[in-house]
Amino acid sequence: MKLEDLFSIAKGIPDSKLPVCDKRKEISYIPLIRPSSTQRGTIKGWVPRSSVKEKNIWPKETLFVSTNGEGSVSYSYVSNFEFVPGSDIAILVPKREMNLAEKLFYAKCITLNRFKFSYGRKMSNQRLKSIDLPEKAPDWCLNYIIPKIHKPIFSAPTVDYAAVSKKSFKISDLFTIERGKSGNAKDFSPGRIPYVGASAKNNGVTKYVEGTPDYTGGQITVANSGSVGEAFFQNFPFFGSFHIFVLSPKDFTLTKGIALFLCTIIRQNKFKYSYGRAWSMEQMEVTEILLPELNGCVDWSFISDFMNQLCRHKF
Repeated sequence: MKLEDLFSIAKGIPDSKLPVCDKRKEISYIPLIRPSSTQRGTIKGWVPRSSVKEKNIWPKETLFVSTNGEGSVSYSYVSNFEFVPGSDIAILVPKREMNLAEKLFYAKCITLNRFKFSYGRKMSNQRLKSIDLPEKAPDWCLNYIIPKIHKPIFSAPTVDYAAVSKKSFKISDLFTIERGKSGNAKDFSPGRIPYVGASAKNNGVTKYVEGTPDYTGGQITVANSGSVGEAFFQNFPFFGSFHIFVLSPKDFTLTKGIALFLCTIIRQNKFKYSYGRAWSMEQMEVTEILLPELNGCVDWSFISDFMNQLCRHKF
């Protein structure tokens, strides 16, 4: 049956005149939703509740569809919070009683129609209405119990990165730096141990090989040629190619959160190098990175709290 037989369609509102904020300033601010290929990317910003008519604020467990946006058309989601939809969002209101599992099922079905649309062939109201959908969800879906989320998806900001004091630190003052110890990956037999090379993909892992790993894990790897400047945290034993630097922490505990933060900062040096301009050991030893500081030392506690907050804000 057609989508219009199952749902009534409501349009979002233009947001050009709304006072949109990047952060949630107060508890009264609610999310403004935009098209996105991921649900966590649908929050464009925050608007004061008082700036929007109540009829344009939709409750949690509302099904919505992206009708525009390059690479985002037809992506459909069920919200876990009340929100304001932008003009490129269509709200689907069930014409019969539907539980959360059914809404999630239909959201997936609608998303699977995305091959029919593109930036040049947008999802008009008529095209949305004419999408073919199952008359009802399968029994396993109807009986599925959705686990409750006990942690809030978002909360008022508690850690302000922009306001904290920062200082430049040499990478060599924070880490013991060495080149990877292993030769060409082709010389290894296939196995289960990651072989980390100068790649920008798959956390730097180019192959899984057999043997006794060079490193026990808990280090950061940085490509010094190939995809120069790509930095990754290696949380498990691995082999390291000669084309990477291996950074082992000196006087601090390298947690996953801190490591991911540092990888992002280290990658900001990528623009200095290229395939034809490798990152030498001498250059790495004098490279400085800007980090939060407290009394002249790296504020590891702040970095940890900041990364924990980011994790709590993920969908």
